[in-house]
Amino acid sequence: MSRFGLGLISGGAPGNDAFTKILLHFDGTNGSQTFTDSNAGGTAKTWSVIGGVANTTLTTTGQKFGTAALSLPFLVNVDAITTPYSADFNFGNQDWTIDFWYTPNVSSASTSGLCGIGDEAALANVALMIWRNNTGTITASMCNTSASVFSVTSTTTFTTAVQRHIAFVRTGNTIKLFIDGTQEGGNVTVSGSIPNMTTYPFRVGASGSSSVHTKAFGTYDEFRLSVGIARWTANFTPPTSAYT
Repeated sequence: MSRFGLGLISGGAPGNDAFTKILLHFDGTNGSQTFTDSNAGGTAKTWSVIGGVANTTLTTTGQKFGTAALSLPFLVNVDAITTPYSADFNFGNQDWTIDFWYTPNVSSASTSGLCGIGDEAALANVALMIWRNNTGTITASMCNTSASVFSVTSTTTFTTAVQRHIAFVRTGNTIKLFIDGTQEGGNVTVSGSIPNMTTYPFRVGASGSSSVHTKAFGTYDEFRLSVGIARWTANFTPPTSAYT
């Protein structure tokens, strides 16, 4: 299969394919709470709001592509969107990629969750998490079935109103973190399989199902989870259009 078919061309739109298990364009009308998952490679998924229900909506200001983005305003700490567990989230020891655009709308005063599945309060119940530290850097982690945690942290500090692309990748026994297409934090060697979190939802705007990390305030756009493929293994040009 060509690189085009796999959606690996740097900066290109391809990417909604058999590996795509979540794809949230966050397109729609201002104030809407309809979050359509357009993934072509997984089961149908329904996303709903938790927390301050009225506050988590689409916004037509600040999107990267399309008509809107997801807005998590600085109002309620537990806002996020959530979808129930799916067999699509049984990562095992496969390659995978999480990538999306994020724009903070407040300075970072505490650790705040961006996305994940599991419960940060108990390492045995963690699969994948990405969060923003109180320093403004980003940390991405995976946990294996032995409750060993492997993390990589960016050198870039995320500042208010600056939109950046985040990609968290597992390739073989290595995890990598890319900010705006540049690898940061080096290669981190991992081992084992990710536990199958059958009782936990996947969340965007929170790194898990507990309140260890508050929500990461700001806007999110073009959120994609790919399972079975490492989309990027070296520096790349961030996508220039929505995934199709």
